[in-house]
Amino acid sequence: MSAPYNIYLVMADVILFIHFVFIVFVVLGFVVIWIGYLAKWEFIRHAPFRINHMLAMGFVFCESALGKFCPLTEWENELRMTGGQGLVYETSFVQEWIYKIMFFDISIRAFSIVYGFFLIFILLTFWWIPPTWKRKTDG
Repeated sequence: MSAPYNIYLVMADVILFIHFVFIVFVVLGFVVIWIGYLAKWEFIRHAPFRINHMLAMGFVFCESALGKFCPLTEWENELRMTGGQGLVYETSFVQEWIYKIMFFDISIRAFSIVYGFFLIFILLTFWWIPPTWKRKTDG
């Protein structure tokens, strides 16, 4: 593999890392909301955080229910192909470990069902632990 193509593989690893951070935001965000609720942390009621968290899971559910691949996955795959990995799976350290954590060998339908239930839990959490909406005060 020549040096000019390595930049594509580095970019693919960056996309994979962003994908991983997105997943951590959705999953750990949910856990932090509940722990924060029990611990009475005020930041877990921050409306932009809660709305973005809910929208992130909604996006994941919609793409899965429609049978679409995640755009980050597609972008990463295109970069890997352009970078010369092709069908030969030459992994980097980052790619190897993030893939082991993120991807499982189950059907797309099973993922859609799991995503749907997780979205329902997030929506119920939005109702049970409502965000704080800042109101403008007359000064």
